[in-house]
Amino acid sequence: MINTILSLMVMLCLSSCKNNSENVMLIKMHTDYKQKADQILIRYPKRSIEGYMLADAYIECYKEFNIKVPLELALAQAQLETSFGRYNANNPYNIRSKKHGYNLFKSPNEGILKYYKLLCTDYLSCRTEKQLLLNFVNCSGKRYAESKTYEKTLRGMVAGYKLKFSVYEDSN
Repeated sequence: MINTILSLMVMLCLSSCKNNSENVMLIKMHTDYKQKADQILIRYPKRSIEGYMLADAYIECYKEFNIKVPLELALAQAQLETSFGRYNANNPYNIRSKKHGYNLFKSPNEGILKYYKLLCTDYLSCRTEKQLLLNFVNCSGKRYAESKTYEKTLRGMVAGYKLKFSVYEDSN
């Protein structure tokens, strides 16, 4: 709870929002995203990522690129790539660079933000989530992962998260 409050306070202080209604909208988006992420993450005690980290990256990218990174996709990739950071704490999405192999980040937050920005600039700027789940390639046609079954696995995971979230929303 403290992390969420601090996160929201920082976002508001650094915010370039023009008015209160925009601030209110961003706070609601952050809160909803974090709560949904926490519903899943709570089941994985050995993880390096938290819901507020995903929500912070989501809001930052929304403000910078006007793109909403689907939570179900972000969760599925984090689970598939590193079991939510369990096997690569500061690079929970196993992001690689062309020259150096896996990227090294100073914190999970830094690795998460890099993933969200990469998704916004190289994938979601030219493709929909549905298109990515059929063929996960960037705007240049390069695959995110080498596995030929990557998309099939992601589709199943994303569908499962969407079902869990709809059950949660129906019960409220």
